[in-house]
Amino acid sequence: MTNTQEVMRLNKRTCVAATTVIALTLCCGIQPALAATGQPLPVTKEQQEALQRYRSQQEILQQKEKQIRALMAQMKTESRQLRQLVAERDQSVKQQVAADLGPFHDKMKRAHQLSKAGEELSKKIHVARMKRDLAQMRSFSSQLVDTKQAQLDLVKSAQQDLQAELQKVRAMR
Repeated sequence: MTNTQEVMRLNKRTCVAATTVIALTLCCGIQPALAATGQPLPVTKEQQEALQRYRSQQEILQQKEKQIRALMAQMKTESRQLRQLVAERDQSVKQQVAADLGPFHDKMKRAHQLSKAGEELSKKIHVARMKRDLAQMRSFSSQLVDTKQAQLDLVKSAQQDLQAELQKVRAMR
């Protein structure tokens, strides 16, 4: 390989590397002027406080989601036990339990609707994050916290209904 060919090969590598860096910079949303200087985006004190409030809302959301998942897992085992107990009984007991579980099913439907509303709010938060709109992120996050709280309350109430019905069927023995 001649010296000229070696220089051309190195120039191609440099060109490919440079275009890769430019493409990554542009698609990641980094502002080209700040990327060229290597400076991070400036953050004011108000933005830091707002970010802290947003992060605390996110922590609250994670706790509520964890509680909801735990209650749902507990209800899954309780409903399995209830189905097994009811399967051992006669048809009249099955019909009575099905009628008594009407409010439970209604609460679970409303909780599911709130879950879907929460997913929509999460999508809106993601869009606001991509736009770097902290005010919208915080407002949607507070709405999401309220939605998750309502969902958690419904799931707790539904679990109490399920436990009461399970205790009632166990007492029929």
